[in-house]
Amino acid sequence: MAALFLYMCTRAARSVIYVDGFNLYYGVLKNAACKWLDLQRFFTLLRPNDDIRAIKYFTAIVEPGPRRIRQEALLRALATLPLVETILGRFKQKQVTCRTALAFPSRSRRNGERG
Repeated sequence: MAALFLYMCTRAARSVIYVDGFNLYYGVLKNAACKWLDLQRFFTLLRPNDDIRAIKYFTAIVEPGPRRIRQEALLRALATLPLVETILGRFKQKQVTCRTALAFPSRSRRNGERG
């Protein structure tokens, strides 16, 4: 019985990591000097005792332009990492109402990432 307990205590926790690319970018990377993050290395360093089985990176392709070119380069780089799987969703337009100081409603369309 003691050998079984020792085995259970020394076995690494199996982990699957889920990353919301939209929140990662806007919460951490947007104003950072470096916009690239090696997800596999980052989580291996963050969780050294875990047996990381997969890293699932969820994102949506941005509108055409320089941001898309940078995003496509990042996605190509992430595709070279054996543990990282990119799952593409889509942006969903939603109506946002914002009241101004004069209490006149202003409406605009805004993209939000949705699966």
